[in-house]
Amino acid sequence: MDPELVSTLSSCNPGGPLALGLCRRELVVATATNSDIHLHCVLEPNKQNTGESVVLRGHYEAVTLLSFSESPIATSSALLCSVSTDAVLLWNIEECLSEHRGVSSSHQLSCAPLQGGLVHHVTFSEDLQYLAVCKGQEVIICNIQIFELDTTLVGHSAAVTCASFSPHHRHRSIVSVSEDRTFKVWDLQSSCLLYQSAVVSASPFLCLTISSERPVMATGSADGVMRVFDLSEDGGYRCLLKCNVSKETERMKSKKTVSEIDAVVSTTVSSVASWQQPQDHVTEGIPTVDAGPVILTLQYCTPPPSEHFNYEPSLHTASSVDHMREVLQAPPAMLAVTHTHLLLFAATTLELVDSIDLRDPLPSSDVVPSVTAVASLTFDPLSDNRCYCGLVGLFSPSGTVLSLSCSAVRGDHSSDLGADVTDTQVISVLSSVPLAPSSALRAEYSVKEPQKKRTNPSSYGAGTKKTGKPVVDKPLTFKSKVKSSGYTDAPRMKAFTPKVSTTKTTNKKQPTKAPMSQREYPVDRDHPTHLTSTLQCTDRPSAINSCCFSGCGQHLTCACSDNTVYSMRMPLSLKKTHAFVGHDNSVVSVGWSASGEWMISSSKDRTARVWSLSQKDPLLCLDRTTHNNRDTSASKSNPPFSGDISWAQFYYLDRFLLLATSNTLLLYKYHLDTSRSDDIKRYQSGTRYRQVSSLSLESAQSITAMSAINDFHSYIVLVAGSNRAVEVFDMNVGRSIRTHTDAHTRPPHCLQQNKGSRFVSHPPNAYDLYLTAAVTDGIKLWDMRANRCVSRFASHRNHALPVAATFSPCGRFIATGSEDKCAYVYDLRSSSPLHKFKGHSDTVSTVAYHPLTPLLVTGTINGILNIFNSV
Repeated sequence: MDPELVSTLSSCNPGGPLALGLCRRELVVATATNSDIHLHCVLEPNKQNTGESVVLRGHYEAVTLLSFSESPIATSSALLCSVSTDAVLLWNIEECLSEHRGVSSSHQLSCAPLQGGLVHHVTFSEDLQYLAVCKGQEVIICNIQIFELDTTLVGHSAAVTCASFSPHHRHRSIVSVSEDRTFKVWDLQSSCLLYQSAVVSASPFLCLTISSERPVMATGSADGVMRVFDLSEDGGYRCLLKCNVSKETERMKSKKTVSEIDAVVSTTVSSVASWQQPQDHVTEGIPTVDAGPVILTLQYCTPPPSEHFNYEPSLHTASSVDHMREVLQAPPAMLAVTHTHLLLFAATTLELVDSIDLRDPLPSSDVVPSVTAVASLTFDPLSDNRCYCGLVGLFSPSGTVLSLSCSAVRGDHSSDLGADVTDTQVISVLSSVPLAPSSALRAEYSVKEPQKKRTNPSSYGAGTKKTGKPVVDKPLTFKSKVKSSGYTDAPRMKAFTPKVSTTKTTNKKQPTKAPMSQREYPVDRDHPTHLTSTLQCTDRPSAINSCCFSGCGQHLTCACSDNTVYSMRMPLSLKKTHAFVGHDNSVVSVGWSASGEWMISSSKDRTARVWSLSQKDPLLCLDRTTHNNRDTSASKSNPPFSGDISWAQFYYLDRFLLLATSNTLLLYKYHLDTSRSDDIKRYQSGTRYRQVSSLSLESAQSITAMSAINDFHSYIVLVAGSNRAVEVFDMNVGRSIRTHTDAHTRPPHCLQQNKGSRFVSHPPNAYDLYLTAAVTDGIKLWDMRANRCVSRFASHRNHALPVAATFSPCGRFIATGSEDKCAYVYDLRSSSPLHKFKGHSDTVSTVAYHPLTPLLVTGTINGILNIFNSV
């Protein structure tokens, strides 16, 4: 986070604590010592404020809490609320600072006496009309304009620790959290309770913050757990994300080197039993137990808009560009403060980006901000993406103001790239450099045509006796096919058929559809939600492992656990289903070629097969690692596959085949011989394949998912392994160029890129988005260019079985299966589900979008397909 010391402030009373607050606009620091309030203007960073301060006097008791207003209105003046045990006072900061340095008490706006009870928190509304005071088990709403008490909110069974006004509801509303481990949403305009949660946490809630960009709320509890809740009107106030701060901190420590964490300590190794060792070698006393981090303060920080989003307006639709701009812009950050650490999280994923140990001295100075409590966290978006944090100790008479950089949330760094990749190189799915001279993608497969045997006229008749060659029987017509004479056909019973109907036919022109090349996907249309039909794909209940549409959208193919590949023609119907039988075990994946002529399937029988819709038998069977020559002398150099083929697909515009087996990624060049005109030539096929390149995941035992784009030239291949990492391979140079370690808590079972379709165009940056899914860890959306996780979706249920997820052709939605017999659809701009498809009879294992029309197909583990269309 690159912390920099801005100012260090001390209390006038060394024996008393310090109350501190920060004003975002003028960077004014307010400190309170007993009943006096001091205003300090911090104008120059990295320098301590040595000038005189403005003293505000109006309290008779010690000031315990200070809070500034954070209104986005530039013309409104900043307000300061000071709280003591006797009253709550409001101050106009601009008028107080306009006077000369000295004592001021004439700019006191209001005075609200307190009748008992400890005030834990105060907050202003966005329009600076209301003030919420959390006192005891109540929330007191004061009208600032008329200086009167407006509403008192009663209902919590314990002390209210924090409250915040929500800017996302239609009416004026406020959210409060309490030590009773619940939160409540109040409607102040209607004077009613909108929502009351159940007991959410095992520990009391201490803080909350509401995002100004999205209708979400983050809460922090005493056990160090952050939770993000949906505040939208139709969201149901469900928990979207959850993060344990202690685990995230330990995970970041494990990534650092041992020298950066602890010094080398000598150890003693003894072979003597512990009960025989001398007393001085035995550890005495009770070991210390860490109580765990307590989240004291949370704050959303929205960075300025990103400027690296480039596009050509003439090539893309406006809706697609606007949508992708919102997804690819700089993500919001979240600052969390515990007793010992200052943590920076990505707000959309709750992943820890950076941390600062407050027990260590700052890198820019020798000051150690030993902090046990936090006064304020503010953010200034106009100051080069930096925020200012005020820290104050619970029993310390001094405070510290730090300047922090939140640019690390962008992920615009390449520290985890390969050794040969420079910091300025940007990884993108779209290929922008020519092929390397030694690239495996330059490989060609030369097929030798069979030479025709020359016929010797002397080999017929009497000439055979002179040459000594045997007489060979030849067909009479000297052709491979002989036309039938028609003697075996059924006789024609009718010579002619008279016309009986004399009705005149009108020449009405039927409406003709536009050519396939001129049709476009409706990007602005809503997501399909209407269930149109249900089909039993398999003869008996068996899981549908994968399904996908062809590039033109005319066929749907399903890979099932009954060793069969099913293909259906649009519109989907059981009468148009063709079964391709040939695998000896469950079919894992299936994919189409870019031309739409062939299919490729991978199975647990350690083979991959290429199929054609016009033939029942496979055109090509990949069962050996090097080539399909079954020469026994070369069996050692060409062994069968050692493991199951977990994934197979066409690559580089159908020029190659990609296979994933064990922990190896294999690239093949192939040739398909489709000239099988009769039953004799089917056994003399010229189909061939050979291995071109082989890449391995060194730290993984197996490849669990793979993805590559075949619709256009791309060098990038994404691979997920059993080591919970996602690696980016560049097939042009033949090596791994980026590795995301610990992408999930479990090995990812799904990896999908935003491929779009041939009927829609996206900005170039949109194709760099891809998603990963893992059991118990939800779905994560990644941006390849920024090297970061963009968002996370975890409202669906996925605790045991691998369920698939995919992008819509328009790039606006993500559809996924679920174990609660439903399918979910997410909007890329929101973590809450957009729609929930009910009515399935079992776990939804796979989903697929039609490339041309808004149509969604879901498949279950009992072999049933459900088709959802627009109404």
